[in-house]
Parts: sequence; structure tokens; C-alpha cells
Amino acid sequence: MSLGYLGRARLLEEDKEYAIYEYSGENWNDKNSLSGDSLLYDGLILIKKSSLEEPKIHEKIKKMPNHRKKRVIKKITHFVDVEQKIKNGDIEIIKDCKNEFSQFSLDRYIATHLLHVIYIKYQELGSLPTKIMFIK
Repeated sequence: MSLGYLGRARLLEEDKEYAIYEYSGENWNDKNSLSGDSLLYDGLILIKKSSLEEPKIHEKIKKMPNHRKKRVIKKITHFVDVEQKIKNGDIEIIKDCKNEFSQFSLDRYIATHLLHVIYIKYQELGSLPTKIMFIK
């Protein structure tokens, strides 16, 4: 069962210091939110690239079934406190999308969840994702 929220973001511009994402979303619980609003991309988020966090890297030697040894490298992602980064000024939500709302003591619910996805994908990929989305 879904909570009824959808968010999408795509990378608009990127340079050495900043990345700008445009985002949008839908709230299926709100009568004013229309189907297809998630394709508007009417909100803007500015991220300082210095605020991006790297994953933890674990390396170990593993014995394989053919009795040879192999080095295994594993990336371990961690939770990034996006709300704190917004307060510090590392992330700036320039413009809210049409269907942005507050819930569960979170301001800007859609933008906050999209930022969590951006930071996790950065840790997994090693670069900023060009397109992301979530459905809750």
C-alpha cells in the first residue's frame, strides 16, 4: 500500500562547485494535485558539491571455491542528514514545486526525500545521478 507521494528530479546544470536539480512531485491525497504534475519540473534545488559524502569502502581477501584468493571491495552507504545540510546552507531549495507540502515534521517533504535519494545514489555510483524518482 502506498502513502500516495511521488517525486522526480533531473540534473539541470553542474559545475565544479554546484549542482542544480529541477524537481516536481505529486500528492495523490490532495485534490489539487493532478496526474502528470510530476512531469512539470517546476522546483529548483541547489547542492554544494563539497557537501557530498563518500561511502565507506571495505576490502577483504575472500577464498573462492576454486581455492584461489580474491580481493573483494564493498561500498557501504550511510545515511546523510539532509535537513542539517539545509540548515547549514550546503543545500538550498530555490523554488518549491507546485505540490510541495510538509508532513511528519519535515518541511518540503518531496524535496527532502529526493535529496536523500540523490545522496545515496552518489555514494553508490560515485557521481551525481542525472534522473531520480521515488514513490511512497
